[in-house]
Parts: sequence; structure tokens; C-alpha cells
Amino acid sequence: IGLCDTTGKVVLPAGPFTALTPAGNGAFSAQYINKKVELYTNGGERIALDSLVECKGEQDGSVFIVTQQLDAQTKVCGLFNPVGEWVVPPVFTGWIQPYPHYFIANGKVTNPEALPGLSAENFQYAQRFVFNRAGKPVLNFSVNHFVTAKDGPVAIFELNKMYGLVTPDGMLLEAAYNSIQSMGNGWFYLKKDGKSGVLRAF
Repeated sequence: IGLCDTTGKVVLPAGPFTALTPAGNGAFSAQYINKKVELYTNGGERIALDSLVECKGEQDGSVFIVTQQLDAQTKVCGLFNPVGEWVVPPVFTGWIQPYPHYFIANGKVTNPEALPGLSAENFQYAQRFVFNRAGKPVLNFSVNHFVTAKDGPVAIFELNKMYGLVTPDGMLLEAAYNSIQSMGNGWFYLKKDGKSGVLRAF
């Protein structure tokens, strides 16, 4: 199989590929029959990255997820862009999941120094970090749980059994609430110290 653009121009000549997968809106990956994976821009230029396992990303953004084989037992993932730059270096041994307004990175961190400005209590254990779709950290610490609202960009996060709110630009409410629930249409129901109230966040 091969790939052409909407004008009929050949982007990637036909070859022994088993899959061509979009990687954001500016790149795609090509998997060979032998499972080897290569990365290309939408113009057909190869982006040199070694030990690729998988590249995937949503069509509404340029930043995408890259998974590499670190050694025989370990895979690591990070965030990459079609210019050929690491936005978030491949230091997570778990997974990175895309959401409409966020990326959630989960797993042990192999190289804490590669994440300047981010902190966690113990990098030897699985951490969950929140990034926006540009790959910028939303919070400078890891969270226990993360829930996105289905109808907007504001999301709920849990830290040490307390809850707060974030937007793609940063923290909206600190984790100081006993409970936060999305009510839809930008409204949230909050509880704290026996008191309750509502907040329209967007």
C-alpha cells in the first residue's frame, strides 16, 4: 500500500506496509510487514526516530504520542510534533492517552530530570501527569485521578482524596473540595466541609 494526497500526488510510494496511521494533523506512521515502524510528515519526508513501536494522534492537533522500545522489556512514550521535536520526552513507561483538550501521561518516569518544572513524591512509582493538547503541563504535580467533562474543556482532578478543577491553561480550583461533579453545560456541583454549591466554569 501507499499514500497520496487529495490532489493525487503520491506522498509515500507503495511498499510492503501493513498500516498507515495518522499521527496528529501533520504526520503519519507506516508499519512494515516485519513490524518496523517509520514516521513521515504529511509531505512524505521521513522523520528519523529509532526503535519506534507506535505513533498516534488526533486529527485536531499537531502534537501526537510516540512509543519507543527502550530495551527488550521496556517501552517508553512521550509527545512529539511533525517538526521533529520532542514536546514531552519519552520517559513514561506506562501510557499516554489523548482526550479532547488534554493528554494524560501515566507510568513510572525513567528520567525525572527530563521533565523540568514537574514534581512528584516518588518517580519510582506510577505517576499521572496532565498536559494540554500543545504538550504543555497543566499542573506541575501528578494526580491520582482525572475526569474530563464531556461538554467542555474544564476537567476534574483528584489529589489525595480531594478534588479540584483545571482548564487547558492551568488550575481553576485547587484540590480542596470533598467532592466535585459535572452537571453539564459548564456547571459543577461542589462539596466542602459539609457545605455545597454550584459553579459555572465555562
